[in-house]
Amino acid sequence: LGPLHGESSKHSYAPVRISKWTRRRDKLMYELKLLNADIFCLQEVSQKGLKETFIPGLRHIQLECCGFAPMRSMSNLQDMNRNQKVDHKYIGCTIFIRR
Repeated sequence: LGPLHGESSKHSYAPVRISKWTRRRDKLMYELKLLNADIFCLQEVSQKGLKETFIPGLRHIQLECCGFAPMRSMSNLQDMNRNQKVDHKYIGCTIFIRR
């Protein structure tokens, strides 16, 4: 679950130390790198998480983002590369492929 969903009151049974996005993010990136896959399809990815975490983190293992399909209307992936302010409210699905 993305930052907004995993930390919501809907998951109040989980200790904060486990539900914090920074902890889940780091564990998720670790697991994705261990899988060594040629293609990743991720869902519930926020625009901010994509730009700040997944694109730079997966670039190190030669995976590049080839698409982002938001569930809400927003600018496309090219617009995210222009240093525009992004946040977690826009979520969607993304695909990474090995270069």
